[in-house]
Amino acid sequence: TTGVIEAWDAFRDEHVFRHLPGILRQLGYYGIEFGPRNQATTHAKNLRQGFHQVNAHKLRAENLPLLGWLGRAFPAEGFLAAEIAQRLGERIAHAFGLADMEDSYELLTKGPSQGASDEKLIARLREALDRAPRPLFVNVHLMDTHTPYQPRQPQFSLPQNGGPGWPNRYDDVIGEFDRWVETIVLHLEAIGELDKTVLIVNSDHGELWATHQRLPLLIRFPHGENSGTLEPNTQRIDIAPTILDYLGVETPAWMEGQSLIADAIDPLRLIVSVGRRESSGACLLKSVALTQCQRRFDLRLDGSEELATLGIEGHTAPCPEASLLSESEAREFLRQRLAGFDT
Repeated sequence: TTGVIEAWDAFRDEHVFRHLPGILRQLGYYGIEFGPRNQATTHAKNLRQGFHQVNAHKLRAENLPLLGWLGRAFPAEGFLAAEIAQRLGERIAHAFGLADMEDSYELLTKGPSQGASDEKLIARLREALDRAPRPLFVNVHLMDTHTPYQPRQPQFSLPQNGGPGWPNRYDDVIGEFDRWVETIVLHLEAIGELDKTVLIVNSDHGELWATHQRLPLLIRFPHGENSGTLEPNTQRIDIAPTILDYLGVETPAWMEGQSLIADAIDPLRLIVSVGRRESSGACLLKSVALTQCQRRFDLRLDGSEELATLGIEGHTAPCPEASLLSESEAREFLRQRLAGFDT
């Protein structure tokens, strides 16, 4: 819908200002985001008037009167001007020894010893929880579960437990992610805010960019409210309307997804996702998929328009086969969904 699919894409037009952080900001929330700047932060994708800080940097540039007007009137040009102003300020600070600059390439290629590792992001998060204004909205994008998988406390990848193979190291870094979550839960308990906090753990994909695997989506509400397990398929765009519903705020008509605490989830709902492939070191769009209950239709975008029908392994609430779309129905749905979109 937004056109933000590849790493180099950025929000355009009305999507620049249509987002959950912006709604929460209007409600008085102070917004902070932590993550690898040039890969996963919303600011780098031209999401404007949302977070107040990104990676401990206050977003002063977009709040300057001239740049703020330019960003609203001309989102693309405003994005470029704000980025130039922000980066120029960082370079001047670096030149005078006032701050270090992050190397986005090293963040992704040289492991947790370089740049904003998860350990550093969690330290920044704990500091923000202690000092930031309230009410507070924080988004943290942890990256150590991405390659090259360098666990700090290896367990599965020790020689006696299978050795340093890819699956074992992947299990190790997932275990470390779990420990970071535990760290934050214990910190929220220690400062008396666990039951004043909605804590959400989710992932955008599984191993090797797979979106057809079972992915974590866990939400803990204060005092254990709304506890339980949902069996129908959910998706990440359900998170925003769920938060607004919990806060008693009406969901805007433009916001997709549905609240997971108010509405019964239709097990036959249609979920669209994209697949990727490696090509000369780049991760490129390969296919678009339609998931319905335990069935997945994968339409290739290489010119062949080949449609594969696959099952979802480990699905816990399969639907009657007769109620699922046929291949021809799925193909037509995807064609309409892609109409006007340049792939």
